[in-house]
Amino acid sequence: MMKAKYIVRYSGAVEPNAEEAKRILSSCGAALIDDSMFPKMVLVELDEEMAVRLRAELKGDWIVSPEKKYKVPDTRRKAR
Repeated sequence: MMKAKYIVRYSGAVEPNAEEAKRILSSCGAALIDDSMFPKMVLVELDEEMAVRLRAELKGDWIVSPEKKYKVPDTRRKAR
């Protein structure tokens, strides 16, 4: 199955339980890509089936969404 990158973000008011989040991420086979904002937000790589499982296990204020890439427009002036 093809792997994709997902953003896992906590939107609650209190600090999330970091140990619990680590345990759930590792049980779902999530490969950490960027954990610089852990435990509030991480970028992980996993397949779609495991992303569904991760959503189910991270209850409450957690949001799991696929990474989206946007093309930055070229705003340089051009000669006419």
